Amino acid sequence: MIDAGSGVSQVGAMGIPVGRVDNVFLTHFHSDHINSLGELMTQRWANSGKDFPLSVHGPLGTNTIVAGFNMAYGADRSYREAHHTTAVMPPRGGLATAHAFNLPPANGLVVLEKNGLTVTAFGVDHSPVDP
Repeated sequence: MIDAGSGVSQVGAMGIPVGRVDNVFLTHFHSDHINSLGELMTQRWANSGKDFPLSVHGPLGTNTIVAGFNMAYGADRSYREAHHTTAVMPPRGGLATAHAFNLPPANGLVVLEKNGLTVTAFGVDHSPVDP
């Protein structure tokens, strides 16, 4: 998934099971590109029972964003684990892990290669946003 703005709520309506989303690629940190990351983390976890965190790839600063969402949703994760049990909602599945990278060179930077898919990050001018 590219970015995690308010469109996250429409993933299921588009016929894409949210539980299948294992990677998010953040382009930059405007709020409309990250404001539903917590919702995505929770819905993915609740609808899949996955026992591994959502991977969030993005420029330097992604670690701070992900740590903030993990912290903000900490109490909610505890409530869900207690209510549904950790057998249904494994604790690590409600978390996200950050995979931050330096701004890529002009020819781009491969940030993920998996099952024949290659995701390449490249810089764009979106002043004053950096990244």
